[in-house]
Amino acid sequence: MPSSRKLQYADRVAIQQADQAIRKDVLRALVEVITNSNDSYSRLEHAGVSTEGLILIEVTRRHRNSVIRIQDFAEGMTDSRMDKVVGTYGEATSGIKEDKHVRGMWGRGLKDSIFGLGYGYVRSFKGANFYSCSLLLKKGVPTFDLDDPVRATVTLREKFNVPQGNSTIVEIVVSRDDVKMPQYNNLRNYLQRHF
Repeated sequence: MPSSRKLQYADRVAIQQADQAIRKDVLRALVEVITNSNDSYSRLEHAGVSTEGLILIEVTRRHRNSVIRIQDFAEGMTDSRMDKVVGTYGEATSGIKEDKHVRGMWGRGLKDSIFGLGYGYVRSFKGANFYSCSLLLKKGVPTFDLDDPVRATVTLREKFNVPQGNSTIVEIVVSRDDVKMPQYNNLRNYLQRHF
């Protein structure tokens, strides 16, 4: 009896895809996330908004669970945008389909970067609110958790160094034992050559 249904994917596909894309390489993951920040600034500039284009990269090296934090001060995201951009794998969200001047194409870079290194969080200030979500492995299952929005209080803004305006902060915890953190000088030199 013929039948038709939407193809289903096993949970392990997300991790397999992340491994193929990122190859356990912190530098590849950084390039993906920085490209997202660049694209956000590009969309603002294309809309006639003047920006400084500041992207902060913070690396806290530890023997285990090193932390990589990438922060921009571009568009920011609401919870509905976060649900689409972070919570959906493969969705074209960068603006490439709308002919915007962006480099992101596949809607996978952020998810691959996080799951390729471990787990992570995306936090964003947009307007008067603060939004946050996480990409975690729960019993081996890639999971997206979206928190309820809260007011962007002075305390929250101070905690994330966002005195005013919009910002997106991607925090990746390098929890996988098979991922090696590069030395600071190698990291800096690579990023200077790449961007």
